[in-house]
Amino acid sequence: MLGGYTTSVIDLGVAPSAGVIFGSAVNKSIIDSINNTHNSGRSVIFGQAEDPFRTQYQHFMSAVVNPVLESIKMLERTRNILNSPAMPIVPITSEQMIPRTPPQMYGAILAYPPIYAQLEQGNINGWGYKPANVDKEDPIGRLINNGEVHFDTEEDTTWSWHSDDPDLTDDELTSIDETRKYFDSFIQQQIEQKTYFDPTAYPSGRIKHE
Repeated sequence: MLGGYTTSVIDLGVAPSAGVIFGSAVNKSIIDSINNTHNSGRSVIFGQAEDPFRTQYQHFMSAVVNPVLESIKMLERTRNILNSPAMPIVPITSEQMIPRTPPQMYGAILAYPPIYAQLEQGNINGWGYKPANVDKEDPIGRLINNGEVHFDTEEDTTWSWHSDDPDLTDDELTSIDETRKYFDSFIQQQIEQKTYFDPTAYPSGRIKHE
């Protein structure tokens, strides 16, 4: 309840201004005095350079508002994926195919260790996903590597399944494996060529670099 009105951070998109908080309860002369003091001629907005509470405002935005808005965006993306017709899981192995990457493959691609490292460092957009939203244990990678024979090492061949593993066919696992490796090679190629196209925000996104 702000200034006699019911609102929320979701409605505002930003932290409420002083006017929204105080509403008509503050004497007009007080507001005029604040405006005159800060030479704005209109009003004092939280976070401006002349705002004495700027540091607290910025902390509030980063600690409370931004995480809430990011969670809302994540829920919206998840809803869109769940409500959209399922796309077949096929190997994405060319730049022309990148825009047609099935959304249900995003998590598996981002969990691939070399790509996850790029996401964790903030170098790629990751379709808007944050590292905390990606299962870095990479269960699909475990399924892909089940039964892999290691000819060049003494490492044993292992098989491992968990009760909560995704239900994927061998062909789907192969498609995901080929896609993950292609995305990794594409990112490395973009960095080497200094073109920096981000396949997880294609075509406008760019890979961050020093």
